Amino acid sequence: MPDRTTTITIFGASGDLTHRKLGPALYRLAQKGRLPAGTRIVGVARSSWSDREFRDNLQAAARDYVTEYADDSWAAFAKQLFYQPGDIDSDADFATLAQRLTALEQGPQIASRRCLARMRTQRVNAVLERLLAAAQRLDRQRAGDVRRLGEQQRRVHGEDADGGHDL
Repeated sequence: MPDRTTTITIFGASGDLTHRKLGPALYRLAQKGRLPAGTRIVGVARSSWSDREFRDNLQAAARDYVTEYADDSWAAFAKQLFYQPGDIDSDADFATLAQRLTALEQGPQIASRRCLARMRTQRVNAVLERLLAAAQRLDRQRAGDVRRLGEQQRRVHGEDADGGHDL
């Protein structure tokens, strides 16, 4: 059993880029055994989807965009997918997301969290600000990690760059 698990949180998860590119790419990584064991993928967006609807959306994308799609490998991958509706402008939604991530990460392993933001940089900055505020309330170490992510994002992309960015 690994001593760390990984949670990938996708902000903007109901959008076209996640459907066409990110979802199929993560599925292919899982098929090839390139995602760490126990990885959880949590989609976040304003759409009021359930876990099932998020899985169904990504399954349709995998069928459309992955030539090596297989029902058995999809079934294993789908168990790793979760969805949390939320607005990046809402502190309450970030608090709910933090609770959901904590619940999903229960166990003896330390969770490593990774975030992907598929939106304009101005929106990414809002996500960073909310993540930092939530992290400061929960864990000083995570607050430092988020602060460093924000500094790196601004150095690389500047304040006004457009497009999706990985945090």
